[in-house]
Amino acid sequence: MQNFQLSMQPICRKSSIVILGFLVLFGVVQHTQAATISFSPFGTDHGYRVDVLLDPQKQDINALEGVLRVTGLSSDVSLEDGNSIVTLWTERPNSKTNVDAHEITFSGIIPVGFSGVLSSSYAGSKPGLLFSIFIPQTETGVVRIETASGKVYLNDGQGTALELPAARIRFSPASVTGSIRETEDTTAPEPFAIEIGRDETIYSNKWFASFEARDTDSGIDHYELRELKGNNGSWRIVESPALLDDQSLTSAIEVRAIDHAGNVRLAHLDASRKSSFVIEYSEIIAAFLLLLALGFFLNREKTLDIPRP
Repeated sequence: MQNFQLSMQPICRKSSIVILGFLVLFGVVQHTQAATISFSPFGTDHGYRVDVLLDPQKQDINALEGVLRVTGLSSDVSLEDGNSIVTLWTERPNSKTNVDAHEITFSGIIPVGFSGVLSSSYAGSKPGLLFSIFIPQTETGVVRIETASGKVYLNDGQGTALELPAARIRFSPASVTGSIRETEDTTAPEPFAIEIGRDETIYSNKWFASFEARDTDSGIDHYELRELKGNNGSWRIVESPALLDDQSLTSAIEVRAIDHAGNVRLAHLDASRKSSFVIEYSEIIAAFLLLLALGFFLNREKTLDIPRP
């Protein structure tokens, strides 16, 4: 039953509302400062990078969500979450244009909690990286980045929710001091596994595949999945969990994780492994029903053996 337990993980990734709402339900919303967001701009070989940092302020953070507004740009921004302290994104950082601003939405979970970056080279702790915003070199005007909303949820066993205070930065890319040299990302994402599962709350209880790859350099850009019958199967861009076309589970499954630099990591799941999982799960259900039937029969026999007065 190990596969079945693992397969339930994507339920947490399906909607940030479900997870973060669960934390709020069992927590107490307070209005004291638990953490702060800050912005750190750098020059790069091809433009400008702004790191979005989280300072836990001596708290232990379990999850967070937020929306940033970026104004003053004439072109789109790109985002990278490699090396993020967030290990499970319920909504990976994404940018959408809204009237005169770019809105960056994100939410994620840090299962082990985050209380700051520790090192023997300095005392105390430092803020951790959430993600980076990349601004093209062609931008020369004044750029403004600010928080539109945000919350953190404490790793206190109750999911206590705390509002993030407002944070903002205003700068001209040409005036940014300090520069970092970009290194070419030639490393593929880390190995990952494909898990099969189904649940009444996802895809109407149909079979789906779940997966989660990590890339500590440029970050995961997207996933592609194909279902193979023999050697035939077409790739399609998906998110986890991904609904399977072959609900009979007779096809092999391949998923490739592609990072922002184009590096690829492939995961494969044989049809035989999926079939054995389904048989295992079905046999357990059958055994359970058999025990119920046997218990009913034995109880009935005892009832019939009772002497009548």
